Amino acid sequence: MGRRQQPTAACGCGPTFERLKEEVFLLREEMRIKDARMRQIPPHRRPRYPPTERMAALELKAARGWSLEQTAKALLVTAATIASWMKRLDEEGPDALVQTREPVNKFPDLVRYIVQRLKALCPSTGKVKIAQTLTRAGLHLGSTTVGRMLKEKRRRFQPPPIKTTSQCGIGWSRPGILGTCGM
Repeated sequence: MGRRQQPTAACGCGPTFERLKEEVFLLREEMRIKDARMRQIPPHRRPRYPPTERMAALELKAARGWSLEQTAKALLVTAATIASWMKRLDEEGPDALVQTREPVNKFPDLVRYIVQRLKALCPSTGKVKIAQTLTRAGLHLGSTTVGRMLKEKRRRFQPPPIKTTSQCGIGWSRPGILGTCGM
């Protein structure tokens, strides 16, 4: 059991080996600098990993044989985050790690259009007053939501096309009585 021998120029890999060692050193230094910057941000404020990166993180954990804590430390997330990803993966499969990019409770474009039109028609009305007006009409929006909608680019609202009676199957079975036809 002798000491491990360093590659020599005789085997033809000396300069290449030294270049590779230097490259590894430089890459580790680059990672250290980036990690130091990310550690300044609290874990819950750091950018989220996209779904493909979450899966890659779990694959890396398995390939390296890391524990939850080791994986979390290496990837600058909490151990609870890694545990959550693993639980979703175990219970629901690989597609479970994919989260929708658009919030589920997003208001339709019509609401944005109404908010922007109210502001255009009554320019002195503030976001709180617009939110209160819409609440009285049965549409509950927060003033911050109204403010965000006012800042967004104005888009022309396109109502869905109106179906004719022949397309929707509604017609008259007798004069004055609405019914179905063609069914």
